[in-house]
Amino acid sequence: MVVHMPVLEGLRATRTICENGRSTPIYAMTASVMKGDIEEYLSAGMAGCVDKPTDRMTLEHVLSEIQL
Repeated sequence: MVVHMPVLEGLRATRTICENGRSTPIYAMTASVMKGDIEEYLSAGMAGCVDKPTDRMTLEHVLSEIQL
């Protein structure tokens, strides 16, 4: 989930998805990866955070940890 989106902000979108009972892991994708930011993403229901710019190895690692 891109955190800073123009129409529906990523944290709000994540909260809405979680409130509707979806259990699919959502990861924040953002350049804002300060400790307080990450805590906010987790409290919104996200499973983790991927910083931008990212690389293929990081994405593969995150995807390999997701238990669907």
